[in-house]
Amino acid sequence: MTDANPTFTPMNPLEQALVDTQNGRLLPAAFFPLLCDSQVFILIDREIPEGGSWTPDISVLVLNSQSGIPVVAMFTAPERSVAWLQRAPAFKFGLQIDFRWLLNGIADGAGIVLNPGAAVGVELPANLVQKLKTQAQQASTAKGSAPTLN
Repeated sequence: MTDANPTFTPMNPLEQALVDTQNGRLLPAAFFPLLCDSQVFILIDREIPEGGSWTPDISVLVLNSQSGIPVVAMFTAPERSVAWLQRAPAFKFGLQIDFRWLLNGIADGAGIVLNPGAAVGVELPANLVQKLKTQAQQASTAKGSAPTLN
């Protein structure tokens, strides 16, 4: 079996699991729990001061899927977001955050795109995001309240 993208070198366990899933070595059902327990990197439109907290006026990078559905852009590592800094200059700040916490703030009807535009990435439709969100809320012992993502 050959890898779908032999030039992609995974930088963390989440990326390795994503590569393994895309290459058929890991079932998606095994990937999603790992994703839920991982940190992802997001681009935001303003800086969060050190020791600060999420506020409702912070917006994350949201793209449109090919079918026109809004998808929250997330990256498996900060380095994977570099190309988007030029493509979406309003989102010049980044934040490493727990996926599960972020998931709770995604509006109903929105999807997720992990590593948008990259060969090693995945788009999760809104119905799957809702399912993950429900599972995360049921299993959550989250600290604090969930954000509302604009």
